[in-house]
Amino acid sequence: MPLASPAVPFSYNRVIIALLLLLLITLTVINFWVMQQQRRSIMAELESRTAVELEQTATFMTEPLLRQRFAEVEMFIQHWSANNPEVVRFAAYTPHGYLLTVFERPAVSPHLLVREKRIELAGRHLLTLELVRDYGELEQILAQLRNRLLLTSLLIAGALGVALWWIFRWLAIRPLEQEVLRRLRAEEELAATNRLLEQRVEERTREIAGLLEQEKQLRRDNLASYEEVVFTFVGMIEQRDTYTAGHTQRVAYYSRRIAREMGLDSEEIYRLYRAASLHDIGKIATPDAVLLKPGKLDELERDLIKLHVVAGYEMLVNVEMYRDLAEIILRHHEHYDGSGYPDGLQGEEIPLPARILGVADSFDAMTTNRIYKPRMGAEGALALLQKHSGGQFDPAVVAAAVRVLDLVADPEVLAEDSDDERFCAGHRGLCLITDTPIKDLEEKRLSYFFSDHLTGLYNEDYLKVMLYNNQEAFTYRCLHHLHLQGLAAYNRHEGWEKGNRLLKEFAAELRRNFADNLLFRVYGNDFIIVCRRCRALVGEDLQAFASLQGTGIEVVCHQLELAPGQQYTIDKRERVVLHPESTP
Repeated sequence: MPLASPAVPFSYNRVIIALLLLLLITLTVINFWVMQQQRRSIMAELESRTAVELEQTATFMTEPLLRQRFAEVEMFIQHWSANNPEVVRFAAYTPHGYLLTVFERPAVSPHLLVREKRIELAGRHLLTLELVRDYGELEQILAQLRNRLLLTSLLIAGALGVALWWIFRWLAIRPLEQEVLRRLRAEEELAATNRLLEQRVEERTREIAGLLEQEKQLRRDNLASYEEVVFTFVGMIEQRDTYTAGHTQRVAYYSRRIAREMGLDSEEIYRLYRAASLHDIGKIATPDAVLLKPGKLDELERDLIKLHVVAGYEMLVNVEMYRDLAEIILRHHEHYDGSGYPDGLQGEEIPLPARILGVADSFDAMTTNRIYKPRMGAEGALALLQKHSGGQFDPAVVAAAVRVLDLVADPEVLAEDSDDERFCAGHRGLCLITDTPIKDLEEKRLSYFFSDHLTGLYNEDYLKVMLYNNQEAFTYRCLHHLHLQGLAAYNRHEGWEKGNRLLKEFAAELRRNFADNLLFRVYGNDFIIVCRRCRALVGEDLQAFASLQGTGIEVVCHQLELAPGQQYTIDKRERVVLHPESTP
């Protein structure tokens, strides 16, 4: 019969060593996992930051690209890259793959992050950006962190090993009676704790009820604050573009009158009123070069301005208190015949409040002065609405507008005629129906778009605007046309640089001698003086230009008396010729 193997005596030391080894393995695994998570987190943050920087760079480059000012793009890339030492390479490529500009510096490590960004606007590919970053410094930081974690793990394992040895030793010599006594004391403590917890639950219940009430009040305050912020955005738009000051209030007022005439209930009218007050909030995303342009827009600029309805919709649709307004704002430029934007909806597909808002918006645009056109009277605007009834506008809405908007022909007597306090938004914009500049800042903006770049005088575009607007206002009565005869020969003999300098000096003399008049350079060597009162220019006036002495250039003057209601045509031949248009 085989002998039984001797029993192996139980050893606490072996158990402690085994637990210590298990602890070391666990800490090693945890360290490895922590390092991996740390690496992923750092790389994710680096990639996110790179993406954000590329997105911001793309945003800053959009306006210079639209103006074909690639020098500003190159300067931006060089300056930005020089201030970011971790950038190894930053390049810009055209849509056809040609290198526009590049910034490079030697890489100090093999750890490189490469990202690309396409700059697109309105479906057009403008530029591709390539950014290469060196994240070797991050790798060094991770290596140092790994070493510290390893050292910490060894210290923790040693300390826990010693603690485990003492714990096992202590448990081995403690009698079972001590365990029973501890359990009895624990039960008594648990009963006392339960009684205390019941009291605290009651107190907490009362506190939670108070907090819920505070939370409701806080939500109401937040909604009020958010609405104040949104209307602040509307005010910011009007401050950016003072030519449209008061527009939103007038459109809200007109929309409410039309809706009430059509029999909409009070809640629907109030919803339309609020949507009309916010209908242009998306213009906060419209570039200043487009929003502030005082003349007519080209095709690309019109496409950019059309994006404001989508921008306004996206700003409001995710906010519960404005969600029901977002759809109205999105659709107020849709046309009844399907020719509108953004989706070409037609007829009943367009919400009725949006159709009403579209009519009110157009009526205000027609009855408001612009720098490039005078305002139309209410009668003429309503006639134009009727002309496009069934096309751009809903016939039923136009019919209601004709019945109620003829009463606002005299803006000075506009008054709120409702007892509903929700509509008491004030009347600061209802009587301001002009978009002509009234401040120095607006005059500077006018000069930005309508100045001759060489002389600083007004250009031909503004002369056309002034002559058009003068038909109705008739502020200016006389026009003097000065032609510099012999300037072409002077340029050939002396050079264009001297010719340009002479033109600047001549323009400066015009400012000194005719300071109270409008001065224009319209066609190379032609200048126009527009006066409020007629007076003839005598020989002394023409000989007073010191800049022309000894140059062989003579001033040929032609005077034209302006007439009210008369439109003038500018012809460009060897010299500019202004003549009145014949009326049919």
